[in-house]
Amino acid sequence: MKKKTKILLQISVLILCFLSFGNFSFAQDKINIKVGIVFPDIGVRYQLSQFQFGAYIGGNPFGDNETFTLSGDISYHFAGHSEFSKRKPWYLRSGYTHLKLEASTHTSKNRYLTLRIGRDLNLSDKFGFEIDLGYFHHLYHKEFYKDPILGLQNGSSETSSGIFFGFGIYYRLCFNTIQ
Repeated sequence: MKKKTKILLQISVLILCFLSFGNFSFAQDKINIKVGIVFPDIGVRYQLSQFQFGAYIGGNPFGDNETFTLSGDISYHFAGHSEFSKRKPWYLRSGYTHLKLEASTHTSKNRYLTLRIGRDLNLSDKFGFEIDLGYFHHLYHKEFYKDPILGLQNGSSETSSGIFFGFGIYYRLCFNTIQ
């Protein structure tokens, strides 16, 4: 399967899964638009009570390298209170990320599992910030060199783990629902 077709298929499946949640009726149905700051991405989260399901697309606009990410996650809001939202501000979030880096000398493909703990900082009933600390496990890494001389490491594979920091901005879109 061609690369672009495979990526479009992955995006389509994420969108289809996301839209399939629209058939439910809950008192607190909400869609949140989220923009990531530490690593640039934009996405949507669908909220069902204290759970959220998210899908994101992103990349790095700085430097000579072209970076593309496609991610999905599930969040559970478990503690605290906010005067602006029924959603509890403290959360646990687990996710999956596919990252592709296109450099002048090589292309690398990476896949990660993530686990985060964080907090929503609600500034109003629609707008807020999120800050979290997380752990990633690098599941898959492949590098493909464009120059045959450098190609001695073609298909190299390594995995790693580490800690990361996240910061984002969100905006809640509210819709009328049947209660």
